[in-house]
Amino acid sequence: MTFARLTLFALLVLLNPAAPRQSPRPDWSKIEEETMRHFQAILRLDTSNPPGNEGVVVEYLKSVLDREGIETNSPNIIKGGYQVNVIPSEAEATLDVRALPDENLENLLAEIRKVINDPAVTVSKNERNTRPAARPSRIDSEAFRVLEAAVKHHYDTVTLPTMSAGATDMAYLRAKGVECYGVGPMTDSEDGPKGFGAHSDQERILEESLHKFVRFHWDIVVNLAKTQ
Repeated sequence: MTFARLTLFALLVLLNPAAPRQSPRPDWSKIEEETMRHFQAILRLDTSNPPGNEGVVVEYLKSVLDREGIETNSPNIIKGGYQVNVIPSEAEATLDVRALPDENLENLLAEIRKVINDPAVTVSKNERNTRPAARPSRIDSEAFRVLEAAVKHHYDTVTLPTMSAGATDMAYLRAKGVECYGVGPMTDSEDGPKGFGAHSDQERILEESLHKFVRFHWDIVVNLAKTQ
């Protein structure tokens, strides 16, 4: 299986969010069929003018999420009241919002206020866990070419750029104009549905991938140091 298909599998597992206890085993044949359909659609999108213009891919993926009814925010902290027999005077909810890299958060806040439509409710940005907006890193840079060469050398496959749904401190560097790229070791495509995915209490990677990943990083650092 190529890196490209592994990446899209991660997306489609998200589009079919069945916990292991609810569904003993996903229908991988259907997931693979849908994976390839989306992969082919993305390959037909023109991201070459200007180089690094991945906005059309982002919009395509957003349309898929919207169609499936999957929101990109989650109310993870809800607080209100202090006693079982006392009506709370106020309540507070903190939403984890996974915005697009260049999304205007002020416009998003205005849209949330419009939907709530209640002057008694205050909507504000939590500065503590906020990352700055920045454009996606280019895929025609010297650094990206070094990454491509390392992927080809160590894994004998092509490099397919994707946008992670997780937060990263690279956002601060991107906001300053630095091209940044995240990489990760090989994982088993079935680990997520089994409960071994990222941030789980049993998060794991393939043991065979560890030493190769170290060599992969070593070559990237050495070859980046050689570039002008």
